[in-house]
Amino acid sequence: MAMQITVSATHISVASANITYDATTNTGISSKSVCELPVSTLSKVLVGEDSGPHQWTEIAPTPHYKSALLQDTAHPLAVGGDDDSYQSTTDIAVYDRHSNKWSSVGQLLEPRTRCTAVSLSRRSFLVCGGASDPRDINTKLSSVEVVSVQ
Repeated sequence: MAMQITVSATHISVASANITYDATTNTGISSKSVCELPVSTLSKVLVGEDSGPHQWTEIAPTPHYKSALLQDTAHPLAVGGDDDSYQSTTDIAVYDRHSNKWSSVGQLLEPRTRCTAVSLSRRSFLVCGGASDPRDINTKLSSVEVVSVQ
């Protein structure tokens, strides 16, 4: 099982990339699930003010499988990933906590899946690596993109 964990000032998010793997058929069942826990809850647990138990909250699934999840921007972003036909995408989507929906806000220069995104500011980020074809591990990307969103 692969996961991506991101932390912002207000939330810790866990995005699932591969939920189960069947060794007999050499296949995985992918997920677009994202769960969040408020940082304030974790802070109280760590200093002994609250012993729990605490429930993670599942939010709207990301638009694509294996997207990079980024929270250091003004709103959480899902970058790249695989579409429903397992093709790498150029999509960038922003999450709105009030409506619990993801909306498209831009495109990468080239399709990427399993990439990494790093915040440069509240409106820009760096996207690097990943793969251009999710079915071929030999299509690793060494390029880097600087992206700005509104």
